[in-house]
Amino acid sequence: MSDVVRMAAELHERVIAPLVTGKQLRPIDPVEPAQAEATAEVGAGSAHGSDASWVELMRVRHVRVLCPIDALSPPGRAEWLMAAALNNLLIAANAETNSLFSPHKTRHVLEWADRILDGVAPVGTAGEALGRHATFFRLLQIERVDVHVSWWSGSATFRGRAAPGRLLSWPELRRVHVRNDRLTLADMVSDNDTLREAFDRTLGSLLAATPLTDLASCTRKRPGFRWTAPILSLAATDAGHALAVRALRHGAGDGAVGVLREALQMLNGSSAPWAPRAAASVVEELAAYQAAAAH
Repeated sequence: MSDVVRMAAELHERVIAPLVTGKQLRPIDPVEPAQAEATAEVGAGSAHGSDASWVELMRVRHVRVLCPIDALSPPGRAEWLMAAALNNLLIAANAETNSLFSPHKTRHVLEWADRILDGVAPVGTAGEALGRHATFFRLLQIERVDVHVSWWSGSATFRGRAAPGRLLSWPELRRVHVRNDRLTLADMVSDNDTLREAFDRTLGSLLAATPLTDLASCTRKRPGFRWTAPILSLAATDAGHALAVRALRHGAGDGAVGVLREALQMLNGSSAPWAPRAAASVVEELAAYQAAAAH
């Protein structure tokens, strides 16, 4: 088995499949841009792994609320590249990525993710948008559980892993307290402001590559929502407009209209006069739907 084929199998098994099915993601080693391109060529359009049928069934289930379909094409080149970029994001979010011997590793991994995403073509059709959303539907549902353990003489934090049993023994005698903190993907990164900004930019680029996922998560705290060119191009078509409204109705929840209208103010100076109209049409249809549902 070649290194590229092995990497494709591992990326599917440890990132793509668990992302779709809601299981634990286990990132592979950082993926360089050239490796991502080669892996995407191998993986695109093919089923992988013993659970391939289950993964494809779950992808269809994710998007049936938006469109009554019974089948989807397997993830294409763009989705494989996006999965490689997500893999690198997860590594960058790991507080242990930077070490004494590689203090700039997080920055390098994010740079690789950015270069990988540069190779992702914009969504061209409503069908492509639906396929990408089917794969990345759970993107902002990714969580890491950090375990904080304190005892009479000290404390320790275990990021994304369980605390050793020896620290939990004799809890009353040693006055052991355990706290589990659930962190979303955007909150996993280091408190370093520069790295956080870089991480948010890369995550924003990944979201921009899957406009329905971007819309469905518009009420997130970080990275802040904005009307990107892929969302506007999608919303400007009849099929895309319908999918955009449905994605918002089923995913965004309360507060979406306010977020969308605030972001709409940034489009006033857009060079394309159709862009604000396409966005406003989506917002007003969502507002009308929510108003009707409230009565």
